[in-house]
Amino acid sequence: MKIKSVILFGLISVMSLSLLAQEKDPYQEVQSWQFGKSRETLFKIDEIIRSTKPDGYKNIEKRLITLLNSQQTTKDAKRYICKWLVIVGSEECVPAVAQLLTDPELSHPARMVLEPLQSQVAGEALRNALSKVQGKLLAGVISSIGVRRDTKAVGAIKLYATGADPVVAENAIAALGEIGNDEALTVLENIRPPQNLERAHTRALITAAGHLADAGFKTRAAAVYKKIFDSSSTPAFRYAAINGIVNTLPQNQAVAFLIEQLQSKDEHIRGAAASAFRHCPDTALKNNVAEKLPNLEREAQLLVLGILSDIDDVNGRTPSLKLLQTSNDDTVLIAALDCLARHGEAADVQTIAQIATKKPSLSNAVIQTLQRISKPGTDNALVKLFETDASARAIALNVLSNRRVESALPTFVRLLRGNDIALATEAAKGLATLGTDEQVKELSDVIIKTEDDGLRNVAASAIKSIARKSKDKTALSQTIVNSFDAAKTVQARTTFLQLLVFTGGESALKTVVNSLNNPNQEVKNAAFESLVSWGDDSVVPYLIGIAKNSTDEKQAIVSLRDGCLRLAEMEEIPLQKRIQILQDVLQVAKRIDEKKRAVSLLGEIPTPDSLKILQKAASIPELKTDAYKSTIRLARQIGAIYPDQAISALEEVKSNATDEGIRKQAEQAIASVKNAGLSPDGFVLAWLICGPFTKEGKDGSALFNEAFPPEQAGSTVQWKPYTVPPNKKNGLVEFDKMSGFKGNDRVAYLKTTIISDEAQDAQLEFGSDDGLKVWLNGKIVHSNNAVRPCVPGQDKVKVKLAKGENTLLIKLTQGGGEWAVSSRIRSIGGKELNDITILPKI
Repeated sequence: MKIKSVILFGLISVMSLSLLAQEKDPYQEVQSWQFGKSRETLFKIDEIIRSTKPDGYKNIEKRLITLLNSQQTTKDAKRYICKWLVIVGSEECVPAVAQLLTDPELSHPARMVLEPLQSQVAGEALRNALSKVQGKLLAGVISSIGVRRDTKAVGAIKLYATGADPVVAENAIAALGEIGNDEALTVLENIRPPQNLERAHTRALITAAGHLADAGFKTRAAAVYKKIFDSSSTPAFRYAAINGIVNTLPQNQAVAFLIEQLQSKDEHIRGAAASAFRHCPDTALKNNVAEKLPNLEREAQLLVLGILSDIDDVNGRTPSLKLLQTSNDDTVLIAALDCLARHGEAADVQTIAQIATKKPSLSNAVIQTLQRISKPGTDNALVKLFETDASARAIALNVLSNRRVESALPTFVRLLRGNDIALATEAAKGLATLGTDEQVKELSDVIIKTEDDGLRNVAASAIKSIARKSKDKTALSQTIVNSFDAAKTVQARTTFLQLLVFTGGESALKTVVNSLNNPNQEVKNAAFESLVSWGDDSVVPYLIGIAKNSTDEKQAIVSLRDGCLRLAEMEEIPLQKRIQILQDVLQVAKRIDEKKRAVSLLGEIPTPDSLKILQKAASIPELKTDAYKSTIRLARQIGAIYPDQAISALEEVKSNATDEGIRKQAEQAIASVKNAGLSPDGFVLAWLICGPFTKEGKDGSALFNEAFPPEQAGSTVQWKPYTVPPNKKNGLVEFDKMSGFKGNDRVAYLKTTIISDEAQDAQLEFGSDDGLKVWLNGKIVHSNNAVRPCVPGQDKVKVKLAKGENTLLIKLTQGGGEWAVSSRIRSIGGKELNDITILPKI
């Protein structure tokens, strides 16, 4: 055993040495590299450099220098060697690189190595090259000297700046600007460039002045900027000069200059001055300019206010407040208000609000400003404003409501109880936004006690608003019922009856029903209106009773039309209850209009029971045509789920209808139902759907892993049949177009049954907007928490279908925008899958 191990180890060692011998040195390989050949060798050296720490660069540099000095190294390889030396090179590589500066093909990569080297040797190499090159190579070397800001080269470059070659001269002028010391600037000032180099010359002066200013020679730099501003006709140079002057002159002079330019007749100069003001690093200078804001001309005021509205480090408050007191220009006032939205304080609330009193047209601007002020104490100042300033009360109320200042609630309640009708009315308006269930009793007391119709109506509106967002409508309902019982006036009683509609509940409904027998006709009318407007089906027996027994024909019609039929359209009411409502309407309605409407609505409730009622309604001559049309529409909708019942009903229509057009529609519907679940190209068309499901605080993506009832064993779920309309391509189920599903951050589920004649492999193809999770026979077969538009076939998954029934369940998330899913069943090769049927089962 030991002998075998030794032999094996020896073999491995020999093989390793052989492999090492076969592996070539990338530095040797790169020597002969040319464009067009494999880049594998280049990648190897790239990787060596990437994996080497800086203290190991010297060894790499040595090998690269050797290659650079070799006559056998190709120029293509030397280009890459220079690229690597930019990373690993030091002044050790300068002699080898400097030799390349005179080579037209390698001068540029050589300069890229020398430019960033912090070495006097590199600078000397570039200066020495000046006398050895000409034309474009000379221009390049000069440019590199400028990039290095080599002050030792000023004397040499000076000669080229006035030379005959315009390319070289332009680069020399630019280099002098980049060097930017006093000597270089003096040279530039003494140059009288030809017309074609005037722009380059001015640009270089600006660059040199900037370098001098950075070095602390601001007086010298300011003189250059001032000369350019006064003499240049090029707007861009004048704008740059403005910025330079502002940042180099003594502060008092800079402020005066800036104010002068902000008020220039030239709008471009004004804009450049505004830019200089915005970007000036001297906060004291900017505060100095801002202080003078009220004395500036209108256009300058607007420019400065616009900037102050965006920055925090300058006092925009004082000058803006002064403008509110002195300016009569609406545009300026709006700009000052906008500035105060950022800079204003609690103490400014009343001053700002008074602008709306003086100029009602600026009320919106005032409101927006007060809404945005964020300094401490602002909410308390607004509450005080509401209490003490009648002229600003409406403004304060609006702002307090929009800011949702809950600390204002005690004030609103106190004012609501007071004797000032105007104040109480405004307080009630505030409670409409900020109020909670706790304030309903106070509002109800006002309705009971007040004789002012306006106050009563506003208090009632506030209760409606609170009721809509209340989480305990039962308790709220009892509060209103108690107030109704305590009310003595007709006006109060009718108001409470109207409000009970917004809370619902057994006690509320009982109060409304009992009020139908009130001796006062106004109370009786209010009770009937509330009954007809009730929000759930608990009211139906009373409405049916009125329709059946009332001697008032109009009341009987309204109870069915505006009460029962309205409720039958509400999707939140269970299907069977909606069907029962419509069946009751058909039985008690005295007019054909209500019966026809009931028949039409039955055609939209997807259950076999609706078909049965429609078949019965077809026996009534006046309803026959409507019943047939609704039957055809409904059968198409539920045919994929209830094919036997749908086809039976359609056959009856086909046999009994006398209208040829209706018979033809029934025949077409029969053909459609027979193949309703699956399109010819394999898209699933027949589904059961449910939802939407939401969870507070979670967006669409976060809901992906939330388990809602359809994926919880033993949960009760109300599934609704859905068949993709014939005009929809790719079996697209569009939830964003369905009433009851619209909205963001929610989940819907789809379910269907795939009946396979035999056990077989299949491919499920999905497109979804947004996330998609799929179960087959209770097991997750696909999961993709995506945010994307729906494209059919985006996701493909291979599955095994069992013989017989296979349950397919899909979860679809929605973030926002469109919300749809497309599902397709194919063979593994993507072709038609035989011997399957789609038949959703509830």
